[in-house]
Amino acid sequence: MRRSFEWQGHWFPQGRRVLLDLYATNHHPQLWPEPEQFRPERFIGWRGDSFSLIPQGGGDHFTGHRCPGEWLTIELMKQAVSNLTCAMSYRVPPQDLALDLARMPTQLPSGFVIDGVRRAE
Repeated sequence: MRRSFEWQGHWFPQGRRVLLDLYATNHHPQLWPEPEQFRPERFIGWRGDSFSLIPQGGGDHFTGHRCPGEWLTIELMKQAVSNLTCAMSYRVPPQDLALDLARMPTQLPSGFVIDGVRRAE
């Protein structure tokens, strides 16, 4: 910290390092009801608050600390979602999709398996 401050009853002395809990922020039930559900419609009309969803770092992109590859990542994710939803068909076989949230980075032990991949007709 550049200077000491108090926030919600917690004292942060100058020089203290703080880790932002991105998982908790992006799963806060008052901000994101049913955060584990894939519901893209929740973003219709969303104004893009810089602190309620933090996929690439917090704050404003132009004045804060954000990932330098954020815009490229967003474009790649758009293309991946388009491919998965429009350009191909596939099957997700039964598998253990439980994540160990105590592991960093968290990931499925076997990866995410799909089969029967074909170009959409």
